[in-house]
Amino acid sequence: MSGDFRTALQVYNEGMNKLRLTTSSGDLDLLIGGGIEPGRFYLFYGEGDSGVDFLIHRILINSLLDRGKGGLGGRCLYVNCGNYKRERTILDIELLAGMAKAANLDPLQAMSDIYAVCAFSEDQEERVVDEVCRLIERDREIRLVVVHHIAKLFTSPTLRTAIPSIARLQKVVGTIFQACARNGTAFVTNCRPKAALGGRIPSPEGGRYLRHTASVIVYLRRAERRQFVHAFLLKHYDRPQRRTEFILGDESVGRITIPFRTRLQEQLDELKKNLAPVLMDRIRADAFESLSRAWTSEQGAMSYLNVPTVLDAMVLVGEIDNRKLILELTERLVRIEGKIDRLQKG
Repeated sequence: MSGDFRTALQVYNEGMNKLRLTTSSGDLDLLIGGGIEPGRFYLFYGEGDSGVDFLIHRILINSLLDRGKGGLGGRCLYVNCGNYKRERTILDIELLAGMAKAANLDPLQAMSDIYAVCAFSEDQEERVVDEVCRLIERDREIRLVVVHHIAKLFTSPTLRTAIPSIARLQKVVGTIFQACARNGTAFVTNCRPKAALGGRIPSPEGGRYLRHTASVIVYLRRAERRQFVHAFLLKHYDRPQRRTEFILGDESVGRITIPFRTRLQEQLDELKKNLAPVLMDRIRADAFESLSRAWTSEQGAMSYLNVPTVLDAMVLVGEIDNRKLILELTERLVRIEGKIDRLQKG
């Protein structure tokens, strides 16, 4: 056979050997063809309890991993679309930092490798497109673009006419996808489902254009066994429709932008429940109580710290409290030494 021709099997194997980004679920990766392929457009959608928000956070962190570890070995760009004040749909930094640590990444470095752009109106989302394209062109290390709630601002029931808004959505999606395709950048979006009757699988927000343009569409739905998620592959560029079931992550998948004081109290409760009761040394138990008082009294100061997790802030304040005790003991020793000197001279 001439060297100018390849068999279908060769083409298929070449496709399977392409670089892909893992979702951290082998079952979900297998469902979508081995992972997320750069240059393709992936749409994941589901209700708030489906785990789709958790999946978006996981994909962002995974993209920072080295290529040999299921990542893309570069930076990523996150675009948030929606009403922040009402829905709190921006990134959960605490969740991202925990994922980064679990992946053996430095949390602060991971946060610096994620660009974040927000749009809270249709006009803002259209302007964001230009910024996204400029970033992709300027920083060739951007290997992933994630758009959260991509159709939210163009499918609001309060809009008087849907057709102009869908046309604007087409422009937003088409422009970003073309920029990603030119640069070999993976393009991942998510949105909420439309209402459906009779237990049918609902369609995603965004109309026919979004369903037509996406290379891969996956609908996520929480299973009756809450730790599991059903994934339905509704569209794929070379695979038939099918489904799978997998474990996505912990049960706090909807936990977005929880106030610092609440997160601190949750961490304190966890330590008091699982650490304090099993401390064998009485002095250490007393030390834990002392630290608990320090953490509680300084929670206002800790909320201003530029550190990725609550536990990091607690460790830092614990070190400060230890230093305070050392200084107090040093001052007491100096006063005692002064009294001894005066007694000896007297």
